[in-house]
Amino acid sequence: MVCPKCGIEIARFDLAPNCKKCGVHIMYYTQEEDLARDAKQCELEFAKMHVLTDKIKIGFIKNKFALARLIVILIGAGCLFLPYMTANVNLPFWSQKITVSAWGAYKLFSDGILPQFMNFLKAEVAQDLVMLLTAGLVLFVVLVLVLLGVFVTLLVGFLNLPKSCRVMNGLSIASAVLCVGGIVLSAITSSTIADSAHFSVSLGFGYFAMLALLIALIVINVLLYKDNPQPQTKPIDLERIEILKKVKSGEISLDDLPLPVCYSEEEELARTQFIGASKKKEKKSKKGRDNNG
Repeated sequence: MVCPKCGIEIARFDLAPNCKKCGVHIMYYTQEEDLARDAKQCELEFAKMHVLTDKIKIGFIKNKFALARLIVILIGAGCLFLPYMTANVNLPFWSQKITVSAWGAYKLFSDGILPQFMNFLKAEVAQDLVMLLTAGLVLFVVLVLVLLGVFVTLLVGFLNLPKSCRVMNGLSIASAVLCVGGIVLSAITSSTIADSAHFSVSLGFGYFAMLALLIALIVINVLLYKDNPQPQTKPIDLERIEILKKVKSGEISLDDLPLPVCYSEEEELARTQFIGASKKKEKKSKKGRDNNG
């Protein structure tokens, strides 16, 4: 380490804050230059955050189709708790109502029904019901996984709205097919055991509600794809990002840039007004001290 002013070599274990030759404070000698460099770096880095924020806004709330897509998906998440299929089992040693839904899955664990349910699936009685009910549970799990993909696409969709619309519509169509399959499977299960005194299966309205939301989501994605909204990024932020790229590549040094690096007319007006207000406040404060004195 050397002194930033006179260049004398400083011993490794010399912990004195001042240089022994010129007496300058080693830490604070370049404080102004360091602060100016940090301010320039922050100005350029914040431009990237501004651009990202503009993309997030247009991808979620600042476009009517994007906002509608967000609302529909959130409602769809709530619809997972609706009953999709309900099976009533009335056996001599076990009686239980089993609901195919997110809430029904929670009840299996919270009420300790899962071990009994697994034993029922292994039982030799009513093999048709066991097979169809297992198929219904598997179909619902697959539906949840596909809908999870829709939700993930929503979260990262602001990075590329047109691509997110295409991916989400593919997943939505797959989910709609699963909903239709669930409706058909429930109808087959109900008719298969229609004459049974111990079992009954009824179709819930969860599949219909989810199917309606998926159709709405597909239509919204088509409209959003056609609209293709663009983030309202300020040109000054794009200019700062280009400068930052050159700084990182070594084409430009931060020390050679002015402070602020660049600014728009709007920013310069706000800066001038702030400085004017600060000076006015300082004069008023000074005048008050003089009067009190």
